[in-house]
Amino acid sequence: MTIFGYFYSKKVYKKDYMKIFSISFIGISLYQAIGKLGCFSAGCCYGKPTSFFLGMNFKYLGNNIHPYAGKMIHPTQLYESFFNLVNFSFLLFLFKRNKTSEKIISFYFINYGLIRFAEEYLRNDPGRGYLIKNSSSLLSLSVPQIYSLIFILFGISLCNNFFTIKKNKEKNI
Repeated sequence: MTIFGYFYSKKVYKKDYMKIFSISFIGISLYQAIGKLGCFSAGCCYGKPTSFFLGMNFKYLGNNIHPYAGKMIHPTQLYESFFNLVNFSFLLFLFKRNKTSEKIISFYFINYGLIRFAEEYLRNDPGRGYLIKNSSSLLSLSVPQIYSLIFILFGISLCNNFFTIKKNKEKNI
């Protein structure tokens, strides 16, 4: 699909593919914000029990009784939805201000990686797997957190490459 998008943008739109590709990451962050609202309505992707004032009680998980029915749990779906909306707003601001595609892509990966890494400390739904499992969640490391770290490092790498290329161009001028 990416190859098709590349040729389509070059031949039909006669536009820079990276600019079109970077705009898609702005849309992806909005899609993720809306998608997590679906998780919230289904009761999946839920958090740990809490006494925090934002805690919620889910009665059902799909057609079944929720494992934490009657207990207040973190609405991690709403937390992630909110922060993905913040990420969307930031990326849109960045696009309108700079129109620099590499920055948008790199900041998407950094921001989403940070959002998901932090959210994992509050998640409690089964099936994510752990690389390091400890009695303290702060000392545990889940598989999605590994992916999040990869996203963050990839975003930093893109950002560093972008600034290196920009410095080299300025030296050649």
